[in-house]
Amino acid sequence: MRRALIFTIAFAIGFIVSTQNISVEAGFFDKEEVPSGWQEERSTHFIIYFDPVISPKYVRKVVSAAEDYYTEITDKLGLTRFDFWLWEDRTKIFLYSTQEEYQQNLGQPDWTGAAVDIRAKKIYTYYLEEKFFNRFLPHELGYIIFREFVGMDRPIPLWLNEGVACSQEEEGYLDYLATAKGFIESKMYFKISELKKVNQDNLTMPAVFYAQSASIVIFLQNNFKAKKFTEFCKELRDENTVQGALARVYKIKDDEDLERQWLDYMKVLSYRQIWDRYGSADISQ
Repeated sequence: MRRALIFTIAFAIGFIVSTQNISVEAGFFDKEEVPSGWQEERSTHFIIYFDPVISPKYVRKVVSAAEDYYTEITDKLGLTRFDFWLWEDRTKIFLYSTQEEYQQNLGQPDWTGAAVDIRAKKIYTYYLEEKFFNRFLPHELGYIIFREFVGMDRPIPLWLNEGVACSQEEEGYLDYLATAKGFIESKMYFKISELKKVNQDNLTMPAVFYAQSASIVIFLQNNFKAKKFTEFCKELRDENTVQGALARVYKIKDDEDLERQWLDYMKVLSYRQIWDRYGSADISQ
């Protein structure tokens, strides 16, 4: 059993490190940005620009998955009454045919599978099959939906942005929770006061950071009534601070209180419970 748990943690760490998403600089959408010869497919909330060598079947799958995730994520965050992304305000997804073309055109390192421009609501990726549908697409959509609702200019810490995004990944709960628990047991986690200071420029331990950020948001979503997280988002939108919103909605007084409650939640949650509940990647149960 111990050996299996070590393997699970090692696998989760490897997966998280190898699949991080990064954000490109914000900018307004420019039609000329679409590579010459590319085609487009439109749906209610998305415009997909793609290299024509990509099969129509794959493009239709992207459209269908994006619309399904849009509905699922807005429902999960309690934002179904706010209909974003209609007409020319739709989110744009750029599909390159290969990883090499994606890297060459965007200048991204080879360990990224997708990049997101939050303000312009643009997602860049390449033909990836299952990783794209199960991890990258819900991650980036969750990031954009959350930030558009609370406000693009709100000073939201990176841990909360990424925690919300990671918690939308259909197959991510097992990886993030098992990894976070392993780091907690090894006493390698961030103090909340330190976690708040992490940004894209000083992020040095991505496996710890992403697992911990995701597990804190999962704790907030699962350990309290579902509507609480929606209320929390509304507090942020109405210009409350993260700490003020936590205190008002969850009665979490300060960093130490959040850390204590999160650690208690994670310590009670066993590896067997994590596997039994999330091993099937069905987070609705």
